[in-house]
Amino acid sequence: MRFKIRCRKDREDVISYINNLNPEKRYEIDITPYRERRSVSQNSLYWLYLGCIEEETGNDRYDLHDFFKRKYLRVGESVLCGEEVVKTISTSKLDTKQFAEYLRKIASFSAQEGIILPDPSDIYFEQFYDQYKHILLK
Repeated sequence: MRFKIRCRKDREDVISYINNLNPEKRYEIDITPYRERRSVSQNSLYWLYLGCIEEETGNDRYDLHDFFKRKYLRVGESVLCGEEVVKTISTSKLDTKQFAEYLRKIASFSAQEGIILPDPSDIYFEQFYDQYKHILLK
């Protein structure tokens, strides 16, 4: 059972549910703070960044997407049919904080390659956006 606690009534419902569990059975309860999934604007910024890197390097943005996921969102490896398979987290599963960190890592990596990916709060972002916004329309 999974609950989301948004108000006092939700909290009371969870407590009631727990109180009605069979005391003869064992349970595991995991309570974590709720975080919003990555935002639409974060995702747009991500694809803008990938499009910029694509234009500057000639690498396909979808290949870059896979590259950065393997580099920064790796959760393990397995062997299937004799070949190593890298397991990654889907970017759609990241919360806003995790996605912001992912974007920061990509910007840092790109800066080392001579490609500056400004934060939307930077004074240069509007110029950057104007230069690469056509990428979002592809």
